[in-house]
Amino acid sequence: MAQKVDPSVLDAALDASKGDAYFVCVGEPTDFANVAVVRVNGTSAVLAYSGKTDGLTAGGRKHEIAADQDINVDEQVSAALADHVAITLAAGSILKVVNTISNPQTVENGNQIDLGAWDHEFEGP
Repeated sequence: MAQKVDPSVLDAALDASKGDAYFVCVGEPTDFANVAVVRVNGTSAVLAYSGKTDGLTAGGRKHEIAADQDINVDEQVSAALADHVAITLAAGSILKVVNTISNPQTVENGNQIDLGAWDHEFEGP
């Protein structure tokens, strides 16, 4: 039996996954509180979403998280590999989304990091 999910259902899931802060992390954060331990930018990076479009998989839906440049590394880190990003929501202290960075970068306190754009997608059934 074939499965079908209306695009509006996946669009609602994309809306529910949006946050209000964007952090670069050394390692994968396990929960909202852990983001403060593994993040390298104390101030949120710019978090901008594109409109929702068809995903890469049949029946899927996605939105793009825009690139951000010159993010200040202002946490005390030394030669650490920034390899994850975290999107959080302050209200309710929720870790919404974690993703790997496609080009992990070694960072130190006082320098900057650039993030490329990436897609957050819910695949169709």
